[in-house]
Amino acid sequence: MRCAIQRILFPITVVLLLLFGPFITFGAEPPLKRLDTLSVGLAESGELTTLDPARAVTAAPIIVTWHLYTRLLDIRTDGTLAPMLATQWTHSQNLRQWTFKLRPDAFFHTNNGKLAREITSKDVKFSIERAVKLPGLGRSLLAGLVRGLVEFIEGRSPHISGIIATEGKLVINLTKPFAFLPERLAASPFGIVPMGTPDDPKSPPVGSGPYFLVSWKLASNRVDLSLNKHYWAIGELAPRHLIFYTFNNTAAAVQELKANTIQWLGGGASALDLLRGNNPGIRVHADLGLDIKLLVINQTKTLLDRRQRQILGQALNMATDRSKLVDFFGGGRKIAGPVPLPYWDSYGYAFDLEKAQKLLSFLPRERRKLHVLVQPGTDNKQLAQLLATQWETAGVSVTLEQGQVDFVSRVVGGKYQTALVYYGPFLPVPEQYLWLYEAEARPAPNVEGYKSASFEKALIGYLTTPPGVPGEHHLHQAIQILLEDAPVVWLVQTPRIIATRLTVRVPFIAGMPVFWACSARR
Repeated sequence: MRCAIQRILFPITVVLLLLFGPFITFGAEPPLKRLDTLSVGLAESGELTTLDPARAVTAAPIIVTWHLYTRLLDIRTDGTLAPMLATQWTHSQNLRQWTFKLRPDAFFHTNNGKLAREITSKDVKFSIERAVKLPGLGRSLLAGLVRGLVEFIEGRSPHISGIIATEGKLVINLTKPFAFLPERLAASPFGIVPMGTPDDPKSPPVGSGPYFLVSWKLASNRVDLSLNKHYWAIGELAPRHLIFYTFNNTAAAVQELKANTIQWLGGGASALDLLRGNNPGIRVHADLGLDIKLLVINQTKTLLDRRQRQILGQALNMATDRSKLVDFFGGGRKIAGPVPLPYWDSYGYAFDLEKAQKLLSFLPRERRKLHVLVQPGTDNKQLAQLLATQWETAGVSVTLEQGQVDFVSRVVGGKYQTALVYYGPFLPVPEQYLWLYEAEARPAPNVEGYKSASFEKALIGYLTTPPGVPGEHHLHQAIQILLEDAPVVWLVQTPRIIATRLTVRVPFIAGMPVFWACSARR
């Protein structure tokens, strides 16, 4: 089944994931060349408060750690899995045991780029255990899946009994059949660190990836990396040095681009307006990211019973004019259902203000009120104001609370009624989007407290179908249940803006720029 889906999705995922690829030019071009240094700006992507892969939860630190640490598996630009530290992976017939064969020529590196010791299966086991023990996304990715994980988290066992490290191999035993374990382990929290790395190291853990750390200046939000020439997957034209800067304000980032402090800038839709007009030497490109905007409805805080929540969710979806949202962002794609991928576009809501108003008439007037916690960022603030106007037209009173620094902790803690958020999967496949609604996916991303026995049953049918075996009817059923329940309002897939002073070709994999595979023309 998974292979069938990937064949269907291949043409469009190539477009989505090679997001800001070759710029269109005319006439003769100079040859591609290796850059000595590339300065990268990341606007409104979170601060570089950590370079620990197990602790990175926002875009900026995840992008940096993506370059510092290797993982068991990599992800191709078409969304399929590729070897990384693991050269082969197999599963038992019942999908409850997975075996990963590790490459013998992988090494940790030191800060000066010299070879350290070889990476072993014990390091991989340790890194996974550390990732689920520390605050971050690791525990959510494996919760309820790996045998012995609960006992380890609760302190009743020093190790996860279901993970066995042998010579050149890692074996993982699951509590239930699951067809997508390799995809989960390809995620950024499972970057490999040396066995014995402290839970709270004074400096970032020793790296294992295509670049090594030169310096990290927290006060100036700057990280300097250099190419690890011993890494096995370095592109021939990868920059020798990478400098990352983060900016809380897109306008400040654009000014640094114009001043040539940075040569490559990734930002939200607001960057497009700031770059309009005559900007000599700057190329601007916009395309779709993997992230989608959602209004999350907290099932425990709305003061509504199940049927009333269904009415509210369906009405808000029908009251959302997604064409205006796309116009607001200057691009993007309308998202009206749980799985924003081609072939599943028909599983969603159409804009119908009259039906939305009729649905809302079944709710008591005092229940037609929303308190919306808005994720920080210029784009989110403006989007929230536009949505409030649309929903008030349908008959819902909306109060907006603009995002503060405690936004993530409040949402993860369930301390909100509704929240405007973004959700970005690790792979452009349906499983990554449906994970949002799994009851066991805690503390994130199931932050709306959604529970549905019928959905879980359909989802299990989908998750336990081996690759290549027909079983899409389970996926259809799961999506239909979500649409009936309407636990969130699906809004828009927003564009990402890339502006450069060079013609830089940067592949995007799982929504992350891969600078070790980029090339450039001056």
